[in-house]
Amino acid sequence: VRRVSSRRSPEKSGRMPNFLINGFSAKSGGGRAIFRDYLGLLVANDALRPARYFVLSARPEEDRKLARTCSHVVVVDVPQWLRRTIMLPVFYFCWLAWFVRREGITAIFNFGDIVLPLPVAQVYFFDWSYAVHPESAVWARMTLRDRWVRRAKLAVIRATLHHATLTIAQTE
Repeated sequence: VRRVSSRRSPEKSGRMPNFLINGFSAKSGGGRAIFRDYLGLLVANDALRPARYFVLSARPEEDRKLARTCSHVVVVDVPQWLRRTIMLPVFYFCWLAWFVRREGITAIFNFGDIVLPLPVAQVYFFDWSYAVHPESAVWARMTLRDRWVRRAKLAVIRATLHHATLTIAQTE
């Protein structure tokens, strides 16, 4: 007995799966390097072409050069006014929800600082190893303002972590 799926392939149905790769806050250091490596693999892998990958980048001009020869990777232009630090709540909680609905995003790979509060499957890459180690020397080297900002982000992560389907932590 052979089981036949009633679902048509993306090519035949005219609908390709759409994925969002969020590297909007991956500006420097290890998070940026890992995001860049992942983007390079995504661009180079021809087997991924039946899907579209929308990329939110901290450095869109730089990443657009990497993806210029690739039709299945689209580096998204986020309006400049949303890139200001004070507008991040609007970006994360309003604009992204609109974008995900508009593009019919199927799943998200999130390299961002917080878990996106969206009703879509999401893999969250958590790269703050010191955040789960309060005794880490990193905390002592931060200014009071930096400590306050990071603790606020941790509170947001705790409140939204249930939205992540899978969390990958860059720590033991």
